[in-house]
Amino acid sequence: MATTRRRQIGCHIGFDRWNTVTQPLSHIMFRGSLGDMDSCSHVYRWDRKPYQLVFVLGFEARHQANTQVESYFNLESYVNSGGRPLDPIRDTTYGFISTTHTASWYVPIVSRGVVEHPYRYEIYASEGIDVHETLGERYFYPAQAEIVFPVGIVAEKSRLILCEVTATVMGKWNTVTQPLSHIMFRGSLGDMDSCSHVYRWDRKPYQLVFVLGFEARHQANTQVESYFNLESYVNSGGRPLDPIRDTTYGFISTTHTASWYVPIVSRGVVEHPYRYEIYASEGIDVHETLGERYFYPAQAEIVFPVGIAPQYI
Repeated sequence: MATTRRRQIGCHIGFDRWNTVTQPLSHIMFRGSLGDMDSCSHVYRWDRKPYQLVFVLGFEARHQANTQVESYFNLESYVNSGGRPLDPIRDTTYGFISTTHTASWYVPIVSRGVVEHPYRYEIYASEGIDVHETLGERYFYPAQAEIVFPVGIVAEKSRLILCEVTATVMGKWNTVTQPLSHIMFRGSLGDMDSCSHVYRWDRKPYQLVFVLGFEARHQANTQVESYFNLESYVNSGGRPLDPIRDTTYGFISTTHTASWYVPIVSRGVVEHPYRYEIYASEGIDVHETLGERYFYPAQAEIVFPVGIAPQYI
């Protein structure tokens, strides 16, 4: 089951502060805004992405570094341009993931004369933006019954994500290192750690972090068993919490230690990264999970699979 990262950016989508090209929206209608039961019903998405990846990574809106924010979150342009709004092969750099109420909506894909049939995913995520109720006559495809989710559809908490990826993290798909015997979450022993905040140092500007959160980098050619190899992630490639570390692993690192600090030296100039306080429950306690197989116990490291949603930062 997936839920969505939403509220932090919902208040800005399509409004004139970021959009001078089209008429500003007068309101944004979420499912359930009128007290109906739609917010409890599931929606559908057709996509060629294989379920082995979807159940691990969820759906994430594609983001290009050179895409301006006002274009990235232009709801009207997203749903009305570039082909059918729910087309699973549509190439888009907008900040939304589309779904529909209509279970019978279907788009066969024709590639080089061969018909492909995408997967139909059922999504049990509350709310989402009702496009027709939001745009009214400015929406060209009301029959699509389209519900869009800003940024993506992912599991909000580590434990929900790990329901699907535990087998990977614990070594079922990993024959290189000895499999893990268990995964220890903060709070597993009844302590108060799961209520305390953690820290992350990062050069990413807060203007982006408070909108997009932190997302683990994913490359299409990275195998799942490598992407979620916890032991390899924390022990290789430099300091585990290094904010400039280039990594394609499926984790975001944090620490209990407020004094942990990494100045960045670039071309002889010292840069000072931002320190972000994160109020997200759970997370994987690396030391408790790996024990002696963890080389940096003093880091007091807590990692979050896939990412950390902006509302927790």
